[in-house]
Amino acid sequence: DSLAHDLRTPLTRLTGNLEAAQKGGEQERQAAIAAAYAEGHRLKQTFETLIDIARAETGLSREAMRQTDLGELVVDMVDLFEPLAEDRGVSLVGKAEPVTMLAHRALLGQAIGNLIDNSIKYARADGVIDVSLKKTPTGAEIIVADNGPGIPDEERLVAVQRFQRLARDADAPGAGLGLSIVSAAAHLHGGRLRLEDNAPGLRAVIELNDAPADQPKR
Repeated sequence: DSLAHDLRTPLTRLTGNLEAAQKGGEQERQAAIAAAYAEGHRLKQTFETLIDIARAETGLSREAMRQTDLGELVVDMVDLFEPLAEDRGVSLVGKAEPVTMLAHRALLGQAIGNLIDNSIKYARADGVIDVSLKKTPTGAEIIVADNGPGIPDEERLVAVQRFQRLARDADAPGAGLGLSIVSAAAHLHGGRLRLEDNAPGLRAVIELNDAPADQPKR
């Protein structure tokens, strides 16, 4: 139901752009085709993300898990987003304890990237984002903490649900799947996503557990 509801609007925009391409002059046609292509690309990304979430939640992505240097992964993601943070006038700081464990590197990298991207998006011009990796008795925690506006406690459960947008994001681009895939990645690794108050800002914690997870569901 959520999928049908939330894809109705982009599909309507896509068909509307194609109809405009059929009727307009050359300049209007090219603009409409470009808009339709962009909309189609966003839809493709949405479906790919939904597949990633479904595979993670059911354990089917476990076949791609390998022994992974999580410290290296965290540093790589900080390096990747550092230019974007600098452009926004935001300080991005990374620190990682040495941790190696069984992990899905690509999915976990996407989850870390989603959290960093969100923090950069909402950070103040002089904001600070701390990305850290800490070893725990059962595995590890990846923490992304900022001093931005944060998410009110009563909205945190909604924020991780698929296709759910906070009121402040109603007009922003996106499908509302960013935190859903972070939550799914944590679930695949036997943990969970915690959203906490950083006083001020948001502290997002990805729990990762070394203990064997449940068998994939069919």
